[in-house]
Amino acid sequence: MTANAQPIFVGAVRNGTGKVITGTTSDMGVGATQLFQADPINGSRIHAISAVYEGTVTTQTVLRLWLENAGSFSIIAEIPLPLYTVATGTPAPVLSLLDYNHVEYLDPADRFLTLAPSERLYVSVLDTIEVNLQVTAFGGDY
Repeated sequence: MTANAQPIFVGAVRNGTGKVITGTTSDMGVGATQLFQADPINGSRIHAISAVYEGTVTTQTVLRLWLENAGSFSIIAEIPLPLYTVATGTPAPVLSLLDYNHVEYLDPADRFLTLAPSERLYVSVLDTIEVNLQVTAFGGDY
């Protein structure tokens, strides 16, 4: 639990990023990519998580968000990803992943993902896709 029971602002802004392409069916976080590690003393808060394809994707897959605490992995979200075809002059859509529809235990009034000290956020895809999926977590430390 964070030192401040009612934090309003993060003390230090910090982001984490990772790329995923290879699918994993593991239920223990094996093959997942670490996005963010919480502050070891006071914890951290994630304000947004976004993803963008680096090219055309024709394979349907599911993105998984994982929390790891002391070696124990928990899936906190499974999000179906849309297919995408590159079009000249059109940027790839940025997918917003941190919302109440995807991560159901988020407080609808707060909508931030609070990480306990040293907790880690990971990402993976269920099926291997053709190009990298760039995933970024935006947040900060308490």
